[in-house]
Amino acid sequence: MPHGSDDAEAVVAPLLVYRKSSEKKMAVDTSLAKKNERSVYHTLILRRLCIIAIKLNPDKSSILISNNTLH
Repeated sequence: MPHGSDDAEAVVAPLLVYRKSSEKKMAVDTSLAKKNERSVYHTLILRRLCIIAIKLNPDKSSILISNNTLH
């Protein structure tokens, strides 16, 4: 019987390692997605702030636009 349990362990161990590595990969993918969402959100906020700055300071709008701050 000990021989059979060794065979089972030999099959199960790599499966457990694979499962753990897949879980880690999913966690990394999720954190990257959240980071990308934050980046897009921050870009939208900056764009909105530039538009407000241009409206409040039309004489300085050329500086904001020439620095490629607003696309």
